[in-house]
Amino acid sequence: MKRFFWSLLLTMTCYMSVAQGTFKIGLVGGIATDDANTFSDFALGIDTYYMFNKKRALLNIGPTVGFRNYFASGTDLDDIQFLPLGAAARIRILGISAGLDGGYAIGLNDNLDGGFYWRPILAFSIIRLFELNFSYEVVYDELNWANFNMGFLIQI
Repeated sequence: MKRFFWSLLLTMTCYMSVAQGTFKIGLVGGIATDDANTFSDFALGIDTYYMFNKKRALLNIGPTVGFRNYFASGTDLDDIQFLPLGAAARIRILGISAGLDGGYAIGLNDNLDGGFYWRPILAFSIIRLFELNFSYEVVYDELNWANFNMGFLIQI
């Protein structure tokens, strides 16, 4: 089993060193707005991206997957959870990038269907490995689940 683990680790390291794209993973936290703030005060989540071009390219596009948890503000309510699946596009100039994420957010609770989501983003590159971003995210279910958020990503 040790040989398998080390072989897999070596293979993945070699693959990632020659890959053309950029993988990003990070945490995001936000203040609930719109219809969401009647049930929740804030949201936390995880975002992952794979951008097909190199870190310093002018235009980057790629798939994104995330997880959002709106924490219930009342004790008799359950947390609301979404799994956003979509595409991301970024235009980068001088370490600052702007763009849009969009796709479908799957509702993970029994009473949520999920719906279309969009998320405009403004991001700042820090030491080429880290990214600080600010965004506004909306999921259109029966209600508009929205939040202003700030995220911190690691770029691999």
